[in-house]
Amino acid sequence: MEPIYPLTEEHLDRFRGQLVCVVMKDGTRHVGVLSRCRGGRLVLNEEAGSGEDGADQQVEASGKRRSRRRSGSRKRSGKPAEAYAAGFGRGEWAGPPFYGPPHGFFGPRLLLDLALIALVLLIL
Repeated sequence: MEPIYPLTEEHLDRFRGQLVCVVMKDGTRHVGVLSRCRGGRLVLNEEAGSGEDGADQQVEASGKRRSRRRSGSRKRSGKPAEAYAAGFGRGEWAGPPFYGPPHGFFGPRLLLDLALIALVLLIL
């Protein structure tokens, strides 16, 4: 591990895409991929293309979704249920596809205030 110093936006932004450990002044530690450092905040684990416009949004923990209204009744194909289950016995279905962890490998996106950061370590 190598310490990154000074803790300025310009200097920290050079390490974009690198794995870092951020130690806060209260002693908590966060490990993740340094995405960017702008507006007095250090952003970890941001996916490509999300939030690059400068509109920093906190990770939504509420999970609210819009409910869609269904129109009328569903149409049924009229095929018996055995026709849908026929593929299971022949080994055609191997299970659900694996898309990786829900928030990436290092967790959800984190926005950390530069004033509260004590130390940033580059993990080699």
